[in-house]
Amino acid sequence: MNVWVEDKYRGFKVVCANISGSVPNVPVAAGERFNIIVYPTNNYTVQLQSSSRYDYFGKDKVYTTTSYEYDLSNYQPKKIIENLGDKTRTKEYQYAASIADPLTKSKLVDKNMISVPVNELDYVNSVLIRSKETSYWTWNSDLLVAPTSVKLYHGDSNQFEKLTFSNYDSYLNPLEFSLNDGTKIVYLWGYNYQYPIAEIKNTTYSDVCKILGNGVEQTGKTLLETIVKKMAPTTDDMNKINDLRTNTSLKDAHVTTFLYRPLVGLIQRVEPNGMTTYYDYDGLNKLKEVYIIENGTKKIIQANDYFYKNK
Repeated sequence: MNVWVEDKYRGFKVVCANISGSVPNVPVAAGERFNIIVYPTNNYTVQLQSSSRYDYFGKDKVYTTTSYEYDLSNYQPKKIIENLGDKTRTKEYQYAASIADPLTKSKLVDKNMISVPVNELDYVNSVLIRSKETSYWTWNSDLLVAPTSVKLYHGDSNQFEKLTFSNYDSYLNPLEFSLNDGTKIVYLWGYNYQYPIAEIKNTTYSDVCKILGNGVEQTGKTLLETIVKKMAPTTDDMNKINDLRTNTSLKDAHVTTFLYRPLVGLIQRVEPNGMTTYYDYDGLNKLKEVYIIENGTKKIIQANDYFYKNK
C-alpha cells in the first residue's frame, strides 16, 4: 500500500511573538489543509503479448503478426515469433538464470547482469539459420564482467566464427581480440573512451605499447591512457599513432586510423596503404558526402541530398 500526501495550503504566514522571542512562519488556520490519497501497489507487470501491422507497397499490402514470450527471471523477451505470409521467424534468447555454464552464470548473477542475452537462436520455419553464443568472465581485478568469447554459428553445422577477447580498458572497450584463424586485432581508443582511433591487425596490444614507449611497454600504456582521456586527440597524438603504419617492427601489421567530430560522426579514415577517405556533414550534422583526394582532385564516393518539408 502507498500513501500520497499533498499540502494544499497556499495562504499567508504570520510571526507569533512570545516572551523569549518570536516563532516564524506559523501559518494562519488552513482548514482542510491536506489531500491524502491511498492506492495499492500492483504485483504484476504489463508486457506486450502480441502486435500486428500492415506494410503497404503501392496497392499491395503485407500483414505481419508478432507474439512475445518472457523470461520470468528478468521480464525480458525469451521468444519472439513473427509471422509474415508463409514464413515464420522465431528468435530465442537465453539469459544467465537459464544457461548451463556455471562459471558464466555465476559471474553474471554476481554483477546483477541478468538481462544480458547469453545465447541467441534465429529460426525460419523451424530451421535454425543462425545462433550466437557468448561466454563472460571478470576483468580488471574482478571489477567488470565482459565477454571472453563470442561464437557465431551459421545453420545447424559445427562451423562457426569466433571472437576471443584478451584485453579491455576500464570502460570495457576491447583492446585486443583474435579471430578463428588466429589473427589478432588491436584497437586504440580516444575521445574520452568514446571512439576507436586506430585498428591494427596482425599484432598484439603489448607490442604496440612497446613501440610507442620506445621499448618500454608501461611507457606506451601510459601514453595511450593519456590520449584516451582527452576529449579529442591532438595532432601530435595522431602523428604518433600514424607512425605505427611505417614502423619496421610492424611490417606485417595493417594500421587503419580514424578521426571524429564528437557527437556527429567519422570525419577521416586513413587506410593501411595511406589512402585517406573524408566524411563531410551539412549544417544539421547529416552526412553530406564521402570523398577522397586523388592526384590533387576531389573524387566523390557517396553524396546525400536531404529535402525537408515546411510544417
